[in-house]
Amino acid sequence: MTSRLRARLQARLSASRGQLGLAAGIAVATAAIATALLPGCDARAPAEASDLAAHRALELASPLSPARLAAHVDYLASSDLEGRFPGEAGIALAEHYIAERMATIGLEPIDAAGGYLHEFDLYRSDYDPKETRVRIGDATVATPAVRPLFLSDAGTAEAPLVFAGYGITAPEHEWDDYREIDVRDRVVLVFRYEPTGDEEFSRFAGARYSDHALFATKAANARNRGAKAMIVVTGPEHHRGPEDLRTVRTLSLEPHSVEDRFARSRLDDFIAVQVSQDFLQEALQPFGVDLSRLQRGLEAGMSPAAVHLEGLLSAVSVGFTSEPERVPARNVAAYLPATAPEAAVTETSNRWIVVGAHHDHLGSFGCEPSQIYHGADDNASGVAGVLELAAFFADRPRERALVFVTFTAEEEGLLGSRAFVRDGVLPPEDIDLMINLDMIGRNPEEPVRFYLSEAAGEHAAAIESAARSRGLEVSVRRGVAEPVSDHYPFHRASVPVVSVFTGMHEEYHTATDTADLLDYDRMERIVSVVAELVERVYLRAGDQPGSSFDPSQPDLATETAR
Repeated sequence: MTSRLRARLQARLSASRGQLGLAAGIAVATAAIATALLPGCDARAPAEASDLAAHRALELASPLSPARLAAHVDYLASSDLEGRFPGEAGIALAEHYIAERMATIGLEPIDAAGGYLHEFDLYRSDYDPKETRVRIGDATVATPAVRPLFLSDAGTAEAPLVFAGYGITAPEHEWDDYREIDVRDRVVLVFRYEPTGDEEFSRFAGARYSDHALFATKAANARNRGAKAMIVVTGPEHHRGPEDLRTVRTLSLEPHSVEDRFARSRLDDFIAVQVSQDFLQEALQPFGVDLSRLQRGLEAGMSPAAVHLEGLLSAVSVGFTSEPERVPARNVAAYLPATAPEAAVTETSNRWIVVGAHHDHLGSFGCEPSQIYHGADDNASGVAGVLELAAFFADRPRERALVFVTFTAEEEGLLGSRAFVRDGVLPPEDIDLMINLDMIGRNPEEPVRFYLSEAAGEHAAAIESAARSRGLEVSVRRGVAEPVSDHYPFHRASVPVVSVFTGMHEEYHTATDTADLLDYDRMERIVSVVAELVERVYLRAGDQPGSSFDPSQPDLATETAR
């Protein structure tokens, strides 16, 4: 961990440990400070500046307002949080910020003993960096300029190197990189992705890549033709800039080895890696090969057979780590109890509505903003929505208890929400509805997608009515609960679920998913639709007719700021 980030984290924890609970503060500090971060990032501006700006915006604006939503996203997606990867200090700062906001709003800790954190263990398994390297001629490279692909077996393959273009055989597109070359008992070198057409789109699939671009498709094609190993490099013509060559770092809820984790996808006796453009260009320079000219030639119709690498030997080695590493992990959760007077307590007073979003993202592979996966839309936007819904409902009467939770490790396989359900933090049978916010800040030209499980289908009309009154175009899809976000573990536990999503975009899972690209005015309308849905659930609980906010309560636009 950098000294500046360690000091920041310790100072913030010390200042508010009494507010969040001693156990919670110690848990965050221990997990974060024990984690090593990238060296050399101390020169970046302190996080306190962006944190202070966020708090000032929160003090001046009303709940659900665009300014407050933007304040949350600006902080959570800032470079200071280094992409919020599980087990690293950036995500600990995010979790502390979320818990601090929950405490300020007045939410009750989900665990009286442990504070605002639901703690559990994850297990990290990885390829062994000491055993992972590539040699081409006299040039040798190891991590971080080479990474094993998830389908690689362990071992070493040493053989002559042969260039195989993009490594694609696509008869439906009259393209076959292997038509004039023999790769039996060779190491094949291929470009990542696939050839481009007009406006740099895929020649095969237009604005999206086809299955021919997948690592697995390229590897299977090479292996089926007798190759011993595959080296992949990103072509410089259409993909310039920093390269993320981190190893897999797979996380799981059980202590599986990386060998076991990828058993189904692993290709036995076949080694597959990706190397950096810089290394490969240096290794091939003595043979007169320039990667840019080579890629341009391929796309102009040149055969890979025209590239002569006779006598160039390559050795590719990959090793597995032996034991998984334990990684402390934390969801952040709190609740607002039902407010019905004691004489009016009903069965619904002890039931729950859960509003959630994941706070993790993909981390970073360097210190520059271009090397950090900021995760503004994915999913600082959803976390901002959760926090603002909590602030909005804190001063309103509630016939049910409301739980607000942000999950870790969604990107690694819904691990945080799976652990939340697995550990019985709330009995699933006591949850009337789970609402999940995942990527709610982009694509203003497209309808907002509300996915409803069969059990939540009754809420479709309420969502459509609330959206219509706000001039918000929505697409309500009933009977849809796919395993793509944190609503799914609740759905598997027979909880009715609603998931809100504004769609994919070019910045998805890139370093350019930044806070300035979000539409905060539209986010306000999206979150207010969710607020009205929650109120309608309350009305249904009391068997009261009607479908709008109680006019005696503060209006969304004039709600007093907390």
